[in-house]
This record gives sequence, structure tokens and C-alpha cells, in this order.
Amino acid sequence: MTTKLRLAAPALLLLVGAVAACTPAASSGAPATSGTSAAPSAAGSAAPSVAASGSPAASASAAASPDTGGGDLASQIPETVGEVQMSATITDADAYIAANINRQLTPLLTAVSKTAADVTVATATGSAAGGANLFIDAVQVSGADATALLTAFQTAATAVPGSQVEAADVGGKSVVKVTTTSYTLAVYGTGDTLFYVQSTDPALVDEAIGVLP
Repeated sequence: MTTKLRLAAPALLLLVGAVAACTPAASSGAPATSGTSAAPSAAGSAAPSVAASGSPAASASAAASPDTGGGDLASQIPETVGEVQMSATITDADAYIAANINRQLTPLLTAVSKTAADVTVATATGSAAGGANLFIDAVQVSGADATALLTAFQTAATAVPGSQVEAADVGGKSVVKVTTTSYTLAVYGTGDTLFYVQSTDPALVDEAIGVLP
């Protein structure tokens, strides 16, 4: 029995040695990462915002409204007619056209291929000592001809019943006169402007026509 154990011992030792030689070394953990693989800083990679260079500053006056010449138009209305003091103001063209039908501006503008956008209006009023009112309206139609404007007015006014319409000469100026039971209206044209002169006193109308430019 003892002899058998002695013979088996060397064989057992050989077996244990063989097993130990075949067993792989234990893993030492996760592989080390390379120090050069770190991502660059996000802050360092942000591209700066670049303002456009060479862009000219916008001009505040680029879309300025054109000069309508309203001040010049108002200055063409006399400050006095005889003893009547006149006060002139610039008036909205659309409102004036709508409110003053007897000026015949709607058919007149159509006849000369113009619109309210082409119109500048200055109006003036005054009162005589005897109580008669005087109205002088200067209506400028940009790019139009005074003769064409006056002809278009006469044509439109003649088509309205209840008034007498005639061409006349007042102090050497050619006018179109409209006479009704309520007032006398004389229309005089020069350049691209019509002057409407209206009063209950026909003599005051003629006097005003005489001092117009």
C-alpha cells in the first residue's frame, strides 16, 4: 500500500504542474486609454460671430417722401383781396375732392389721366365787412396742363343741371364761370394749377381773380 502511494505522488505532481502551466494569467482590468485621444475643448472650437464687413450704413432719408410743394402753392394765394384778409392752409387732397363736388375734380382727373395722388391743395377763406364769404382754392395737378384742366372742368360743370356755365374774361384772365342761385364760382388756370374762387358776391370773385398770379 505504501509502495503504491509513493509511485502515485510523482504522477500527481506532474498533473498539477501541467494544469498550472495551462491556466492564463488573470486580466489586469480595462485597457488603458491613450492620452492623445482626449476630445478638444468645446469652448476652444466655437467659431466667433463675424459681422459683415464693408456694409454701408442705411440712410435715414433714403425713403423720404417727395416734396409736394404745398408751401409754395399756399403762397400763391393772396393774403388780402381788397379789405378781406385771407388765411391759407394745405388740405388733404382725397378729403377735398370728396367734399367739394362742385369742383368737378373726379371727372376732371379722369379726363387728364391723373389721380388724387397727383393733387396738392391749398385753401383760403375770408369774410368781407358786409358778411360775404370768399373762398380761394389752389389745386395743383402735377404734370398737367392748365388749358386741359380748365377745359375738363368746363365740360364736367356743363353736364350738371341747375347752373349757368360760361367762358369769360376777367381782368385779362380767361376763366370759366359757374353761376347758381347761391354763389358765383370762377375757375382760372395757370401752369399745372387751377384756382377756384367762390363767393356770394360776384364783384368779390372778380376782384380776387384780378390779384391771382
